[in-house]
Amino acid sequence: MTFEPTAAGGGAAFLRAALPAAAPTTLLALGRWWHTQGAAHSLGDAALMTTLASATALCGALTVKGGGELPAYCLGAAGGLAAAAIAGYATGLALPLIVWAVSTAVTAVVGIRARRADTRAEREHAHQVERDRIHADTEIQREAIRAQSRIEAAQITGAWQARAAAITAATTPRYQIEPIDPGLLALSAEARAALASPTARLALEPPRPAADPIPDHAAHDTA
Repeated sequence: MTFEPTAAGGGAAFLRAALPAAAPTTLLALGRWWHTQGAAHSLGDAALMTTLASATALCGALTVKGGGELPAYCLGAAGGLAAAAIAGYATGLALPLIVWAVSTAVTAVVGIRARRADTRAEREHAHQVERDRIHADTEIQREAIRAQSRIEAAQITGAWQARAAAITAATTPRYQIEPIDPGLLALSAEARAALASPTARLALEPPRPAADPIPDHAAHDTA
């Protein structure tokens, strides 16, 4: 986003910046009119105007940190009051015109600089807002891409798992045991008679432990 100052906007800004410089001219004219109304060589009136000029200058000095055009207006009013005090007291116009010219020039410079500072601050604020908006849009797009990537990864993983399960199921051997016919396990009458004979019983009995041998001297004593 760029800001292109137009001719009308630049002229209006210049008028707003130069407007405080009109205060010394107005106050100088009023001071000269006051001179013809009885303020000539009046110390009291001159002291009053000097006090007002000092108070206005102090107000401008206190408000200079806040920025804006108020310090320029205070400076223009202070210069105009000082010129009016001189013009109201003195008969000649040389010193009042010098004070008026200096105060007008300084006020115009201060007003223009204040206006430029305000314009610069507005542009910086607009640029910061634009940067924040672009950063927010970038973060939103990045999160959307990440979410889409996670969804696609989950889909691919699920497809591979399903395919692996199908391959495993297809390659695993399956064993099926056929049921045994009970008739095959039945013994015939001849087999049952053979198993019931004494010979078969003797053969099926577990082996018995052998008896201990008789020592030679025991056999000799017995004989």
